[in-house]
This record gives sequence, structure tokens and C-alpha cells, in this order.
Amino acid sequence: MTNENDTLFLFDTPVKNMCPHGRDRTKCPFCLEYTGTPFVHHSQTSQDASKIPAPTLQSRRKDVLEAIAKFPNGLTDLEISEVTGIDGSSARPRRVELLEDGLIESAGTRKARSGRQATVWILKGAPKPESVTVERWW
Repeated sequence: MTNENDTLFLFDTPVKNMCPHGRDRTKCPFCLEYTGTPFVHHSQTSQDASKIPAPTLQSRRKDVLEAIAKFPNGLTDLEISEVTGIDGSSARPRRVELLEDGLIESAGTRKARSGRQATVWILKGAPKPESVTVERWW
């Protein structure tokens, strides 16, 4: 339990340098400060990968926005991933952020390679492409 000064107390006795994990704060692998990406402590490959600089979320958002801007007929989520080279699990959340920020909008749907309809994304206010079926998908 801690007080307003962030001093850890164990049975009402202050414990200096004790972390919430019950270890010396300066030696606890979970409390050590680092500037890299979080990693799995028991995996050397995970620790090694955390040291490689990763693109920031802002740069990925910018990449997604620029890709959508380059294609006047708009892009589906799969196309965004292919054009930018960003994995879909990272590209889609960036696209959602752009949508929530009002920078892009849906232009309708078109048939994807899978044969299913996929939402087409364009810049907010851009002319709607003619090859897109505009229909409500929600």
C-alpha cells in the first residue's frame, strides 16, 4: 500500500526502494526504466527485438493518410496495407484514428479480391469514385 508520497508501506512500516512486486526497485526487472518497446522478459528474441527502433504511431498514421490521398478511387483496408507495407493489424487502427479525427471518410464499398464487399476510404471531402457502390454498411 502507498501513501500520497508514493512511499511503499508494508504492515504500516515504510519500505525504502521496495517496488510493488516486493523487490528492490533498482533490481526488479519489471520496474527498471527503459526507453524501448516492452518485451517478454524470459525471451531473448523478444528483448533483442525491443531494441530495434520502431516507427512511431504518428509516422504510420501519416503513411496511411498519404496512401489514401494518392489514390483518387480510394483504398480498402487490404489495399492500404499493401500500398504502405504496414501489416493490417497496425494499418487498420491508424485508419480508424484518421476516421475518428475526421480526415477520411467512407466512399461506399467495392468488391475485394475475396469476392466480398469492402469499404473504400477516401480523404474527407474528396470526390466519390464512380466505381464504388454507396450503401450503408452499419
